[in-house]
Amino acid sequence: MDRSLCLIDNTFEEDTVAETPSTLLALGTPAVDFRLADPSGRESSLAGSASSPGLVIMFIS
Repeated sequence: MDRSLCLIDNTFEEDTVAETPSTLLALGTPAVDFRLADPSGRESSLAGSASSPGLVIMFIS
Protein backbone atom coordinates (compact mmCIF):
# COMPACT_ATOMS: atom_id res chain seq x y z
CA MET A 1 0.00 0.00 0.00
CA ASP A 2 1.08 3.55 -0.62
CA ARG A 3 1.57 6.09 2.11
CA SER A 4 0.26 9.62 1.74
CA LEU A 5 1.16 12.75 3.67
CA CYS A 6 -1.68 14.46 5.53
CA LEU A 7 -1.25 18.20 4.91
CA ILE A 8 -3.14 19.13 8.08
CA ASP A 9 -0.78 17.61 10.65
CA ASN A 10 2.13 16.31 8.51
CA THR A 11 1.53 12.69 9.49
CA PHE A 12 1.57 9.75 7.11
CA GLU A 13 -1.56 7.69 6.56
CA GLU A 14 -1.94 4.33 4.84
CA ASP A 15 -4.10 4.42 1.72
CA THR A 16 -7.02 2.03 1.94
CA VAL A 17 -8.08 2.18 -1.70
CA ALA A 18 -8.24 -1.18 -3.48
CA GLU A 19 -5.72 -1.70 -6.25
CA THR A 20 -7.41 -1.57 -9.64
CA PRO A 21 -5.74 -2.45 -12.95
CA SER A 22 -5.13 0.71 -14.98
CA THR A 23 -6.40 1.19 -18.52
CA LEU A 24 -4.35 4.36 -18.95
CA LEU A 25 -1.73 4.68 -21.66
CA ALA A 26 1.91 4.45 -20.67
CA LEU A 27 3.74 7.70 -19.93
CA GLY A 28 5.41 9.02 -23.06
CA THR A 29 2.73 7.70 -25.42
CA PRO A 30 2.25 10.30 -28.20
CA ALA A 31 -1.15 12.00 -28.14
CA VAL A 32 -3.41 11.70 -31.15
CA ASP A 33 -4.47 14.93 -32.82
CA PHE A 34 -7.86 16.20 -31.68
CA ARG A 35 -10.22 19.15 -32.00
CA LEU A 36 -12.43 20.17 -29.08
CA ALA A 37 -14.77 23.13 -28.71
CA ASP A 38 -14.98 24.99 -25.42
CA PRO A 39 -18.33 26.26 -24.05
CA SER A 40 -17.98 29.50 -26.05
CA GLY A 41 -17.40 27.59 -29.30
CA ARG A 42 -13.65 28.26 -29.65
CA GLU A 43 -11.79 25.23 -30.97
CA SER A 44 -8.65 23.84 -29.40
CA SER A 45 -6.43 21.21 -30.97
CA LEU A 46 -3.24 19.35 -30.21
CA ALA A 47 -1.55 20.97 -33.22
CA GLY A 48 -2.61 24.42 -31.98
CA SER A 49 -0.97 23.72 -28.62
CA ALA A 50 2.39 22.61 -30.02
CA SER A 51 4.24 25.67 -28.70
CA SER A 52 2.75 25.40 -25.20
CA PRO A 53 4.86 23.89 -22.41
CA GLY A 54 1.90 21.78 -21.27
CA LEU A 55 -1.73 20.97 -21.99
CA VAL A 56 -4.46 19.97 -19.56
CA ILE A 57 -7.86 18.70 -20.75
CA MET A 58 -10.61 18.09 -18.20
CA PHE A 59 -13.99 16.48 -18.71
CA ILE A 60 -16.23 17.58 -15.83
CA SER A 61 -19.86 16.65 -15.52
